[in-house]
Amino acid sequence: MSISVNDSGTWRTSKIISVNDAGTWRDAKAVYINDAGTWRAVYGNSSGTTTFATGTSGTWTVPEGVFSVSVQALGGGGGGGAGHENSEGVGAGGGGGAGAQTFVSLAVTPYDAISYGSGAAGAGTGSLGVNAPSGGTSYFGSVSAGGGQGGRSTTAGTGILGAGGTGGTASAGGSNGASGATPTAAATGGKGADSAYGTGGNGGTNAGGASASGQAAGGGGGGRYSISGSTPPTAGGSGSAGSLVISW
Repeated sequence: MSISVNDSGTWRTSKIISVNDAGTWRDAKAVYINDAGTWRAVYGNSSGTTTFATGTSGTWTVPEGVFSVSVQALGGGGGGGAGHENSEGVGAGGGGGAGAQTFVSLAVTPYDAISYGSGAAGAGTGSLGVNAPSGGTSYFGSVSAGGGQGGRSTTAGTGILGAGGTGGTASAGGSNGASGATPTAAATGGKGADSAYGTGGNGGTNAGGASASGQAAGGGGGGRYSISGSTPPTAGGSGSAGSLVISW
């Protein structure tokens, strides 16, 4: 982008604009005007994209000349619950819920420091009677996308089925994971919830659940065959990580 000035009737394009800063001339990176409350660039090109590493958090400083950013946030997917079999019956773990998604524009002020976090995946669990870890929340300032809840493991000694984890909350909430199921021959873990950007892990049958692929999807739950005697729990699969991207 350039700016032109009228030099005694002749329009000339300026290659560099300098300003006097307390006696020191400095080259301007960009020039903005306030158009009825909206800041618009008339010189320079202040644009870019930042992708934050999964599982990190901190503060991000708004660049010079930036008054609005686009935020794309995905919460992490929840992990899958564990399955188990003993003399009292068969139990299968629930699949993890999907992370939520939020795509919005956010007004900012140059040089402000804004808190951020990029949601990690929820790990599958091999423990009984608990929910697997939930996916992490992705956030940027006041904008957030919740992680999916981990699937429920079965409980030792009862052979009950684990419930699927609920999806994360935001402007577009995540889907719920499936509960564990009991077919005729075996108990199958619940499938992890799909997201718009990833596929949930399948529940296991006499095996651990599969991990999710892509972004923000839930991990599958573990399941067991109905056989005599006690057997160790089968772990659920991990969810897939969320993400946080801003552009301006």
